[in-house]
Amino acid sequence: MTDGNGDDSPGPSARADESAAGTDESVDADPFSVLSNETRLRILDTLYEQTNATGLADGCSYSTLRTRAAVADKGNFNYHLDVLRNGFVEKAGDEYRLTFSGFETAKMLRASAWRSHESRGPVEIARSSPLVDGDPLVATYEDSLVRVHPPDGDPVFQIAVRPAGATHRDVPGLVDVMSGLLEEAIASTQHGVCPYCHAPPERSVVAADGRWTYRFVADCPECGPLFEVPVGAAVVRHPAVVSFYWRCGVDVREERAWNLDVFGDDAVTPLAEDPLRLQLTVERDDASLTLTLDAAGTVVESVVE
Repeated sequence: MTDGNGDDSPGPSARADESAAGTDESVDADPFSVLSNETRLRILDTLYEQTNATGLADGCSYSTLRTRAAVADKGNFNYHLDVLRNGFVEKAGDEYRLTFSGFETAKMLRASAWRSHESRGPVEIARSSPLVDGDPLVATYEDSLVRVHPPDGDPVFQIAVRPAGATHRDVPGLVDVMSGLLEEAIASTQHGVCPYCHAPPERSVVAADGRWTYRFVADCPECGPLFEVPVGAAVVRHPAVVSFYWRCGVDVREERAWNLDVFGDDAVTPLAEDPLRLQLTVERDDASLTLTLDAAGTVVESVVE
């Protein structure tokens, strides 16, 4: 198959050394600059359609890609394709395909992942919550953020949910999504993985003034602050906690995390100040679970009585 000029390759206007393409220092590697051009966006979108149709391993020939992207000027097409090869597009044999970052970027652009949407709520999700001294909790969805908060107060929890994920859910359903995402983010952090960029985060338990005295805090060296939540959030997925609640007839997978007794300062007793060491105690029926946490929020001891 040939392009409109009877040629199925980049031709003399491209670099003679194909292995060097995408690495020339003259190419602007700033991702915002790369994505600011309409031709490059069309090339990305064309390759995204190809990937959806045939899978990640298959690519698109030069001539097919140029035809589908509808770029008449060959030199212009070659230049913009070359720029995209600095992280978004790769060449395998005679075909071009998206890199992982290119696929994720094209998917976000195609889906308009953070497109505008109508605000929802407030909707009451708890008539009385110990997290806010017995006041009710409501939930809202605005600017792609699910927020749980007192009717006239600041958010207790908030997390981003893409509009595509909100389309077919009501506000209580979005709160369930939020609870699951929060638990996953905390669990990932406890395993030493930032839930967003996968760098190793810094974890700590701290004492501070405010809604909760004892908090579990995580910061990523790449992404910045990740979250600051009640210290009980650090253990909600710990096997000892899951097992204890199960024996008491509670499946923690069916509960919103902040409804569990392990949340809140009432369950916390400080054992040492420097470094901070805490004890969390949960009592249900005639049983109790006691956990000891070190300064990083790691469970170092658990006792069931």
